[in-house]
Amino acid sequence: MKEEKLFGLSLDKDYIEVVTREGRFFVRHDVDSVKRTWREDEITRAEVDKIGTGIVGEYQVMFALRRRLGAEAFKSNWGPK
Repeated sequence: MKEEKLFGLSLDKDYIEVVTREGRFFVRHDVDSVKRTWREDEITRAEVDKIGTGIVGEYQVMFALRRRLGAEAFKSNWGPK
């Protein structure tokens, strides 16, 4: 499965990374401020564009995503290889 990184230098330095895979968009992010807890969630093209506007756009997308996911937002479903 080929993917392309759109945002994020590396998950060591950034808390989010946006990739595209098979025409869909995914954000990978650390959801726990104490220990590394990773998630990968699908987002829309509009959300990708908003993330691209800078830190305020990133926060807006991440807050909206957490609202959509509810309690699942803080459970790991992915991990860096």
